[in-house]
Amino acid sequence: MRHRGRRQPRTLAWWLTTLWAIVLCGVTPAQAEPALAVGMIVKLKDTSATGVARQAAQSVVRLQASAVPREGDAAQARRLGLALSRQGVAHFGQRATAFAARVVRFERPMPLDQAEAEATRMRRHPDVEWVLVDQLVTAASFTGQQVLASDPLQAQQTWLQPLSPGLEGVVNAPAAWQRLAGMTLAPAAVGVVDSGVPPAADHALADLQGRLWPGYDFVSTSAYARDGNGLDDDPTDMGNGLSEAEKQSSDLFRLVDDCRVRDSDWHGLSVTYMLAGAPDNGRRGLGILAALPGAVVVPVRVAGVCGAAVSDLVEGMLWAAGVSYQGSPPPNPHPVRVLNVSFGIAGSCEEPTVGSLGWLMRNTVLTLAANNVLVVASAGNGDGQGRGLSVPTRPASCRGVMAVTGLDMRGYKARYANLIGGGFGVAVHSGNVNEERYLEAVGDGIATLVNTGEVSPQTGSDSHYVMSAYQIGTSYAAPQVAGVAAMMLAVDPTLTVNDLLVGLTSSVRPFPLVTDAQGVPYPLCDATHTTRCNCTPQVCGAGVLDAGLAVDWAQAHVGQGGNAPASALPATFFQPARDAAGRSIEDSKARQSGGGAVDELALLALAGLLATGLNRSSRRQARAPQPHTRQAMKPLS
Repeated sequence: MRHRGRRQPRTLAWWLTTLWAIVLCGVTPAQAEPALAVGMIVKLKDTSATGVARQAAQSVVRLQASAVPREGDAAQARRLGLALSRQGVAHFGQRATAFAARVVRFERPMPLDQAEAEATRMRRHPDVEWVLVDQLVTAASFTGQQVLASDPLQAQQTWLQPLSPGLEGVVNAPAAWQRLAGMTLAPAAVGVVDSGVPPAADHALADLQGRLWPGYDFVSTSAYARDGNGLDDDPTDMGNGLSEAEKQSSDLFRLVDDCRVRDSDWHGLSVTYMLAGAPDNGRRGLGILAALPGAVVVPVRVAGVCGAAVSDLVEGMLWAAGVSYQGSPPPNPHPVRVLNVSFGIAGSCEEPTVGSLGWLMRNTVLTLAANNVLVVASAGNGDGQGRGLSVPTRPASCRGVMAVTGLDMRGYKARYANLIGGGFGVAVHSGNVNEERYLEAVGDGIATLVNTGEVSPQTGSDSHYVMSAYQIGTSYAAPQVAGVAAMMLAVDPTLTVNDLLVGLTSSVRPFPLVTDAQGVPYPLCDATHTTRCNCTPQVCGAGVLDAGLAVDWAQAHVGQGGNAPASALPATFFQPARDAAGRSIEDSKARQSGGGAVDELALLALAGLLATGLNRSSRRQARAPQPHTRQAMKPLS
């Protein structure tokens, strides 16, 4: 059922407001947001509280992803419907979501400036607490044209080779595998928040047999999901390719250029295989978690055609971590401690506006950290013209996220990879491209499993699944780091988010100084050198992640979970963003608007809880299977 409201002409005030919003958010042409929005996320005011009580509720409740409006779903739906109608916002439907808010779907996608105009009208309604545009997030990857044959290809997996001259950028996974062999390990899994996995009848699943826990599909728009429905318990990737005929046949695709004609990229399969590829099965290569038996990935589908809606991404992250929220599906029976997010959207998590996209990402990360779940996120792939940006995308730019940027296999920063800056982050081999002709792939790619189906998955034979030599992007750096974090938890499941952040950034090799063919060192990476350059800890993270050293760190801290020194945390970790006067940005904004501040004390208290290890690990251990040895455990069939 479509709901139409009164349209209002755009006034001079609207244009000035939009221009001012762009200035405040610091958006430049090189960091332009994707020009596609599918709806809005709207939080109504709590009508059950008044005065001081309402202000207190607004400052604390919005930190709780599990918050539910006291008046109930039906009453919220009616109230929001009236507000939408009064403000003249046409919409297709609405549903409940996390943080006591509701997702509103537009009749068709629209450019961000138009969507922001709709959101601006909604913000003027006296019953609305905050509104943000529900835009699409894109994957941090691209693919070259050449692929290798489909026979066993472990030797072609450059990124999984031992550390050696010419491979100073690799994660050194074999060193970790050697340490884990024969060790008593706890179950550990990574939530892969991505485009899903192959269909049940798919021959590619033979490469992943026994390696996946049940997942979920959060692509809420059925046309983008291509599965004929919205949310369901089947995380099958039905393909995100788009033909010219299909694009022109529907307003869902035709009206927005960013939803471009393309072949399916099977992004979720590639990332999942990097983590979970089964070892010693005589088929293709393997994953970084080859030393861990049994299921090691929970697939969470959030992306379909054109990308992932922010609301779907947030809900998928919360569900994977075992966090219940308003409108959530049945709880994840296998909640994870590590989330891999190889998606990103330009902009900072330090946006000053309560109810902004950065604000939502911040609070989502805080919620996950409070549940002792580490988010590992790709830093992003630059401006699309081969130039890395000086800042990472969201959620990698959020405090408390392990941001990951990409290196050439020799150890210098990949041309396209974004810098990280201060805070927590590491770098690792993610493939590189021809330096003179951007997007022309060379042999320095990431070998992982892909599907050759142009639109939908092909299931006829194994030849449809090939190990690609040219998967490239920071998308493929993040799962390496997520996999190392999972190995650390397999050694010591009592490690907290704080421990993992400190352990991962402590377990690094120094960045190498790489030279060109004439022996001249590449320039050091900084704001003026963001393509091919040598990394420093100031801009690329702590160093090159080393899996063997990380496992050593975890083994040295067995039984000491929650005791990582607080002094190892940067001053900004989980602390409220501040303005030039030193005030909390949210608090300053609230004083201007008359309420709605994020509670700074609540944030500081949460940081204290994390630093002292007061977490849910004991409850997770109680419901988890007993620790096992590698020899005694076999992959599930």
